[in-house]
Amino acid sequence: MHRIIRAFRSLGRWKTPYPRNKLHFPLYYRKIVFHAAASMLLASGLMCAGIIDLILLLAFEKPHLTTHNSLVTVMILHCISFYLSVFGFIHSFEASLFTLTKLSTVSGGLSLLSLLLRITQELVLAGFYPSEYAIS
Repeated sequence: MHRIIRAFRSLGRWKTPYPRNKLHFPLYYRKIVFHAAASMLLASGLMCAGIIDLILLLAFEKPHLTTHNSLVTVMILHCISFYLSVFGFIHSFEASLFTLTKLSTVSGGLSLLSLLLRITQELVLAGFYPSEYAIS
């Protein structure tokens, strides 16, 4: 009997299906991690782009290098980042993954803050951009 058990163990039937040194989550958890991580990455990237735009406008006065030409795309990316953080928050809260819930909350706050700063920047610094449709 012991020989049969050893034979099955050598085939790997009773071993763990995943290597122990790597993290393997079910697909549902990977989706939650994707929502939280993608939102955080997108929100921090958009925040950096806004800060770079402010530096280019106020310090160097080069409005042609800013992201003003693709403003609609930037605003859509802000909305996508916010929605990803909301989805990540809801799914991680349902799965009781409180670390990812906190990450999604921080990501949502950063996303909302960067969106409000971008709107304020565009309204306040509208005079720095060259006017294509100037009335003379």
